[in-house]
Order: sequence, then C-alpha cells, then structure tokens
Amino acid sequence: MRLVLGLVALGVVGCGGGSGDGGDGGSGVTPTPASFPGQFAEAWCGLLSRCCLASGGTDKVGCQTGTQNRVATIGTQASADGAAWNGSAAGSCLQLLATADCAAIDPVELRDLLDLCSDTWDGIVPPGGTCQTYSSCLEPAVSGGALATASCVNLKCVAAVLQPAGAACPTGVSCDPYRATCQAQQCVALPGPGQPCTGDCLRGARCMTGMCVALLTTGQTCSSDGQCVSDKCRGGKCSSPFVADGEYCQLP
Repeated sequence: MRLVLGLVALGVVGCGGGSGDGGDGGSGVTPTPASFPGQFAEAWCGLLSRCCLASGGTDKVGCQTGTQNRVATIGTQASADGAAWNGSAAGSCLQLLATADCAAIDPVELRDLLDLCSDTWDGIVPPGGTCQTYSSCLEPAVSGGALATASCVNLKCVAAVLQPAGAACPTGVSCDPYRATCQAQQCVALPGPGQPCTGDCLRGARCMTGMCVALLTTGQTCSSDGQCVSDKCRGGKCSSPFVADGEYCQLP
C-alpha cells in the first residue's frame, strides 16, 4: 500500500496494497517498465473519458501525454533508487482500468484500484532513507487485514500501518479511515447504508437522522455537492470521483 498515488493529479489518496493475481491488460504480454507508462496512460485516460461523458462533461486535451510522462518519471526515479519492477501488479492494474464502472465504483473500491496501480514497483528504501518517489519506499510487513503505507515526504521515506476493524488503536496507532474509527482504543467498523449511526459512515454514505444513507453516484440527479459520492454536483448531475478534480474533464 503506497501513499500518495502520484501517478495522476487526482484529489484522491492512493496507497498500494498487494500485487494482485497477475495480468497483462488483455494484451497477452506482461507489461514492462518501458511499455507500462504508455499502456497505463491509454487505459487511464480512456477511463477518464468514459467517466467524463457519464458526468455530463467534455474531455480536455493532454491526458495521455501528461499521464505517460508522470508515470515514466516515477519509474525512472524508483529504478534509480533500487526498486524492482512488479509486472504482475502492472498487468492487474491495466485489467481493472479496462473494466472499471464509472457509476458503480464506490470510494473504497476506487482507493483499492489506485492502490494496485501504485504497486508496480517494489521499493527497498527503509523509513528515514532518502527517496525520489513513493515507489522507492519499502512497505512494512503486515498481517490480520492491516494495510501498510509507504510515502516519500521531503525526500525521506515514511511508513505507517492502518489497522482494520477489531484491532487495537492505542496512541500512535491509526485505523483504516475508509473502514473503521478508533473508539476507546479499539478500531470499530463504520456503519454502512441502512445501518444506525451517530457520526461517520462508510465512505459513500452519510449519517442522516440516525441512519447511514447512500450518497448518489455518477450521473444521478443532484442539487448540491454533499449529495454525491464525489462531493461534486455539476449541471444537476453527480460527477464521477475519477474526474471530480476537473484536470482532464470540463464539467458543466
């Protein structure tokens, strides 16, 4: 699991977490460090285009060139820092991008997708070591459903672990904010749509009059930002979380 994704200028935090079960993006050939930037850019920008149209927007130019350049730079920096290429994770990433549903995907699924696509390099730099990119950094070993995070902050690797529901969360230990909250030093599962609530709900739902209510998804009719999973209502439609930042999509 890696923090922050950095492949694209999304307003979504991404963390890597497992290499998936392999794949090749449908090409029959495992992606290489040289081929992946272009393959990722094509798949990612195709997804953004689909989500932009579903959100009632129009594509902006520059997605493939900008994305390919960013991914290539990450690869160059990670390789220079000693990271090893993970072609299996890269192939799984491309497969998921090809089949991602702009309307059906929820915030947790979106994070998991971005996580996988950020795990194409296995970093070796330990916490406190010098790094050029998050992909250079070594993730902590975890078990029991915990998620390991690795990021490059001010050119130094920073690692942390996010604990699942049911785990202890004493001072200095964090729960996975997408799935749990810390109460009395215990990670407690967040309630989902249709379940009683007193505060936070699972991402994609909001606590209203004591009950978690599912937020609206891409393309559904809305009148305010807070009604949408993406927190963006434009032209009377909920925007997709993939294009809510507007970098490559001109929203209404």
